[in-house]
Amino acid sequence: MNLVAFVFIIFVTQGSFAQSAEELEEDFSQTGETYDSVDDIDAAMKAADSKRKENKSEDGENKNEEVFSSVIDYLEEEEELIEKENIRVQEEISRKFSDKIKDFHTNLSGNIVSVADSIDSFFINKSITDGRNRSNIRLSNITSSLEGQGVENDFDFKLRLRLPHLKRKIQIEFEDDALVDDTSAARDNITQNTANRSQQQGGSRGGLSFYQKIIGLETKLSSGIQVRDKIIFFGRFRINKDFILTPKQKITFIHDVFDDTSDNKGQLGILNYDYSFNKSYLLRFSNEESYRDLTHTFQTTHGLSLFQQISDRNFLSYNYRVESINTAGDSSFYLNSHVINLSFRRKLYRDHLFYETGPGMLFPKYNNFEGLWAFVFKLEVIFGNI
Repeated sequence: MNLVAFVFIIFVTQGSFAQSAEELEEDFSQTGETYDSVDDIDAAMKAADSKRKENKSEDGENKNEEVFSSVIDYLEEEEELIEKENIRVQEEISRKFSDKIKDFHTNLSGNIVSVADSIDSFFINKSITDGRNRSNIRLSNITSSLEGQGVENDFDFKLRLRLPHLKRKIQIEFEDDALVDDTSAARDNITQNTANRSQQQGGSRGGLSFYQKIIGLETKLSSGIQVRDKIIFFGRFRINKDFILTPKQKITFIHDVFDDTSDNKGQLGILNYDYSFNKSYLLRFSNEESYRDLTHTFQTTHGLSLFQQISDRNFLSYNYRVESINTAGDSSFYLNSHVINLSFRRKLYRDHLFYETGPGMLFPKYNNFEGLWAFVFKLEVIFGNI
């Protein structure tokens, strides 16, 4: 509703006003203005209030107050309408943006599954069209800060093309190089993992993985090409098994042996004990040991984690780790560091988009076990089926 028309209606229904009221109406009539923002309305309200103070008279004061009150009421109604419209527009923009993201995710996920399906149907002339093909690509970005060492940023990826008709016996993988990739121990404590990144060798690799169940043990044999400063060939053999002790207790055993043409051979062992109090709380006692022949490094990590599921989308973990190590030239095995941290993980979109963040404190030997603050933010997106 136009302000000029509104004031005109008041004028017709209430008759003539004193000179100050007529001047106010004339001011608005001359502008013929409608208001597009809350700021414009606030300015008009201030102008109306200022005009009211300037033009008070004994004869027209009461009628002036009615006009000014009516004008201000109108401006307040207009302000409320504009605020509601702004909220509606913002919600519409958010909805359209969300739809674009969903469409992009759906299309890319479909392409990943389609590629895996095409490779799979090459071996057996039949296509998979349901959710059994769990091929996916996992992208993650970790931004971390350790007191005295500045901020670091790392981007990781993992592509898995699963072939359902081969009953999970063959899988095509491309990923960033990591000694421990998707095991539970690797995800327990991103603060500790970030602090240890300088000890890891970077690069990307791709190859085939073959799965077989042998005497109750899940086995995985991987072989392929790895790119660092040069192209090398690698091989890796893993065995793992979950031992269910009771409905609430489980022991997970994992053992890795790896080698490549650059003599980077070694092994990794993981033994975790899980106790589930209920659906919301799980306690984990984790143990990990690794050896790299190239650097003659033997390292152990032990610790406790308490995982809490706050809701369907929000998770917390409380972690404590102790790391011991010996390297080439060291004659003894010594405590290297211990760390405590709190990690919050939130599911942003279904099971495909997450972020994880939280503070921690590292107590390293090189700092005489005095605490160093750490902070980590991780964003992870998964395209395809999980």
